[in-house]
Amino acid sequence: MLIQYRNHGFSLIFLNLLSLKQALYMLTDFKISFHLKSTFVILLTAFLIRSASYGQSKKYCTVSVINTSALNINEKVIEVRWSQILKAYSGIDTSLLIVIDAGSKKQVPYQLEKKGTSEIQNLLLQVSVHSKNKSEFIIKAGKRLPFNSKTYARYVPERYEDFAWENDKIAFRMYGKALESTTGNATGIDVWTKRTPNLVLNKWYKSGDYHKDNGEGLDFYHVGMTLGAGGIAPYFDGQIINSKNYVKYEVFDNGPLRSSFKLFYSPWMVNGQEVNYTKLVQLDAGSQLNKFEVQFVSRASDSLTIAAGIHTNNGLDVKFINEQKKILAYWEPVNKDNGQIGVGCVFISPVKSFIEDEGHILNIETIKVSIPYTYYAGACWNRAGRYLNSSQWFNYLEEFSKALEVLKVEIK
Repeated sequence: MLIQYRNHGFSLIFLNLLSLKQALYMLTDFKISFHLKSTFVILLTAFLIRSASYGQSKKYCTVSVINTSALNINEKVIEVRWSQILKAYSGIDTSLLIVIDAGSKKQVPYQLEKKGTSEIQNLLLQVSVHSKNKSEFIIKAGKRLPFNSKTYARYVPERYEDFAWENDKIAFRMYGKALESTTGNATGIDVWTKRTPNLVLNKWYKSGDYHKDNGEGLDFYHVGMTLGAGGIAPYFDGQIINSKNYVKYEVFDNGPLRSSFKLFYSPWMVNGQEVNYTKLVQLDAGSQLNKFEVQFVSRASDSLTIAAGIHTNNGLDVKFINEQKKILAYWEPVNKDNGQIGVGCVFISPVKSFIEDEGHILNIETIKVSIPYTYYAGACWNRAGRYLNSSQWFNYLEEFSKALEVLKVEIK
């Protein structure tokens, strides 16, 4: 970038790399008036100050995560709008991007989330913030250290077109069309328990020995033709009207801090009308719960009654139902060989009442079709060591619900 000052037929040309002292020294070699020199000095000084400030703003930006609540927030993945980061740090280079914890001065893992698009939508960070406190992170250029991924999702064609996903705490799967022709067909959400932070899906599918705990966990949750651990379906005349299994999938993002994908279902008949839907599923590192965004479509009506909830395997042991807190949960009876699983749902929209029906605890709502219906659902395992009993599991769900809206993000 050049500065040019023209007067009386001559030009003074200075690169912005020159210091003010160097520029003044050069001026002594020109026979120009004191007024001209003074004017030039003022202009050059202003430019250099602005240039220095401009350069500084391109070197980094700071993200502050503020906890406005009395809760201690642990291992929560937050979204920082990429457009806001670009406003504060327009010279950002994603190939040379690091995030530093301002407290520890160490690099932290991050993810550039695209949400199925070609452009970055969010910067994802996993944060822990004490109550009424804040954590700060510095985004700047540097060599990124390698970090292990904490989430993973994939299509499993070698096992009847399963779709499976996991994080460092828990794993889940849903079933593809190829399973429909077998005697072991299932429609709901399956749980795979884990006692290791490592990603195990590929290893377990390869071995085929995941119904036995070999030290990492196992699959002993029973789904069958139920909603399983947080499924959803139309509800008519006191009955859950299950769909068929999914027929198509799209993976949007896949680690290291969040995996998200969409499942597509073929139309089926509900009370004389054809219904269709998609499920957008999102699982974050450190979380026991998935985020579900389900979009129903019906050409015959603009509303639909749905049931979302959990299957109560082997009868009720301990349940937690609280419409005001918008939480339903269940702690399964003891499996003498494998321990206990807790399952639960956290709803976003107001809840009128939960019901027990068809071996489920359900939230029945009438929703607008073509508008995504959002809720959270998931599970835990007592032998993983985090939640050893029903009280600890129910408390986790309450704190999860409260923590959804308590973190504020500032960028400068």
